[in-house]
Amino acid sequence: MPTGPFGDEVRMGKAIFREPGRYAAQFVGNDLRCSNCHLQAGRLAGAAPMWGAYVSYPAYRSKNGHVNSFEERLQGCFRFSMNGKAPKLGDPVLV
Repeated sequence: MPTGPFGDEVRMGKAIFREPGRYAAQFVGNDLRCSNCHLQAGRLAGAAPMWGAYVSYPAYRSKNGHVNSFEERLQGCFRFSMNGKAPKLGDPVLV
C-alpha cells in the first residue's frame, strides 16, 4: 500500500469498495456492496474483475447512450446497482 496522501486515497477506495454503506452512505440506497458483483475484492477473473476495468474506459454504453468515463461508470453503479444517487464527478467517493 502506498504511503502519504496517495495511500490515504487508495485505502479510502478500498473501504468504500468493501463497505459503501458505511463510507459512502449518502450515495447508497440498499445493502449492496461493490464486492457483491466484483468477487474476491474485484480480483476474480470472469466475475467482473476490476483490474481490467479502468483501461476499458472511456467506452460507449448502450444503457445511457453515450461514451462514459470510468467515473461516469462508477456513478451508474451507485445509481442503478445500489439504488442510491450518483456522486458528482470529482467527488472524493469517486476518486
